[in-house]
Amino acid sequence: MEVYVNEKLLPIELEDEKTAFDVIKGITDFFAKEKVPQFVTKILINGNEYSFADDDSLKAIEISSINKIEFEFKDIITVSKLSVERILSYLDLLKQHTLENKWNDFFSNIEDSLNWIESGMNQITEIFSLEQEISSVKLLFTSELSELKKKILTLSDKNFPLPLDTVQNIIASCEKLKVLISKVLQLLDLSFIGDAHEGIILRITEIMPLYDDLIPVLPEVSVLLQKACDKDAMEIIQKLTTIIDGSIPIFLAAKNLNANIFDNFEINGASFDSFFDSLTEHLRELVSTIENKDSVMIGDLVEYEFLPNIEEMKELLRELKNRLLNEID
Repeated sequence: MEVYVNEKLLPIELEDEKTAFDVIKGITDFFAKEKVPQFVTKILINGNEYSFADDDSLKAIEISSINKIEFEFKDIITVSKLSVERILSYLDLLKQHTLENKWNDFFSNIEDSLNWIESGMNQITEIFSLEQEISSVKLLFTSELSELKKKILTLSDKNFPLPLDTVQNIIASCEKLKVLISKVLQLLDLSFIGDAHEGIILRITEIMPLYDDLIPVLPEVSVLLQKACDKDAMEIIQKLTTIIDGSIPIFLAAKNLNANIFDNFEINGASFDSFFDSLTEHLRELVSTIENKDSVMIGDLVEYEFLPNIEEMKELLRELKNRLLNEID
């Protein structure tokens, strides 16, 4: 019997295994104990696909009848990213059906799907202990999903076709959720890359020019809002949120690499964790003021809170890069 893992022949010696289930359980248990745990995503026995959850079928297959077992394993990061991508695809599908504005079976089963999205996101944040680092993202996600449920779960075939404002509200909720979920995907993409100092250093090098472009124009937001140039002001704010979204995973990646790397970091007398708690609170305030269309408060937050925050983050990244370079040397 030949055993392949991710298309590579695995040298194994059978002991007391008698069925396919015995072999599969032994191999999956072994890979689950790796430094980065691996999880089975596909099993082929003599070319036929089986589910690991189907114990009875696997226990009925005796080893003597097996010529070849093929496994596909993926690490938990990849599995989680695939789950996030499925959620994004589902939201695109929800947008599509909403725009068609016709009742069909898709809407009949939507409660289970929305609960699945909520459960999936909760599991991912729990697995990677991300609640503290992305608490604002999770808070906004839960709030927005709750709003979407209110708009969707009361619908029936009698409501269709939906009024234009209802369609627009559902589409807007989907877009907001996609932005929040994409932030988690970005976090997964960078935050668990093992000991890749070079990868983090490269990301810092890539993002620094964005700081150089953003810092000079942040004070212009207040003036632009006063002149009713809202579109230009919001473009700058979008650059602000983009740079924050791009930087937080860098800091988290470094923390995963070396849990003590920020222990003696101080930003205007505040600890690293306190600084980011404050930044999270400012982000919440910014989201609230934008929703309330409070242009005066938006301008004040950007100029008096976020401008110094961004300048501090730039210096923090520069210092982090130096420390990582020293660790390599």
